[in-house]
Amino acid sequence: MSSEKERRILWPEGELERREDGSYSDAATDIRLLLFRCAAFRRAADTVVEHCFSVGDKGQAGWADQAFTKHLGSIGIGSCQWADLSFAVGNLYRHHVELLLKVLILLGRRLAGQESNFPQTHRLADLWAEARPWIVANVGDETKGQLGVAEELVGKLSGIEAATQEFRYPPSGEHFDKSLPSREQLRDLACPLGDFLAGCADIMWHKRLVQKVTQVSGVT
Repeated sequence: MSSEKERRILWPEGELERREDGSYSDAATDIRLLLFRCAAFRRAADTVVEHCFSVGDKGQAGWADQAFTKHLGSIGIGSCQWADLSFAVGNLYRHHVELLLKVLILLGRRLAGQESNFPQTHRLADLWAEARPWIVANVGDETKGQLGVAEELVGKLSGIEAATQEFRYPPSGEHFDKSLPSREQLRDLACPLGDFLAGCADIMWHKRLVQKVTQVSGVT
């Protein structure tokens, strides 16, 4: 029986379509859909952090909002359903990162002429280990000085929640009161990493389009 790390999900690439003016439409509409979903996970988490918990820092919250935030901070994990928002927000942010890593793996494999698939795993460290060489090979100098930072951020997120188990399911037993970073801290870990990964994906996505147009048109 294959291990989780060895199982993979096929994600076929769409064919090019030639426009009336002779140009070609995007070879990776499936990538666009994945990136839209990545952005949606992040936007949903940002909405909670910015509008429910951080508005007081911006001087826009009324006394009721401030009192509600103070109350949530005092009741502790497990005392109220809303105290679990940190887990929900964390899951949204880490899945934003997870899906971006899978996009990079897909693009890297396509650029290398390999089967279009990605690992069936939620483990960020495993996904980063596979995505990183594709970033180095295809983005190159534009990642200088950033790969080390990205790797550090992946390590920190993996240290908080490695495989989307604690975030998705209620903690129990000895881990019931696991201490999580604040929602703002989770955002500050995931968003810079997401920005870097999304930038790499944009570069690789364009490279794949150019590569596929060249293959279809025979232009060298």
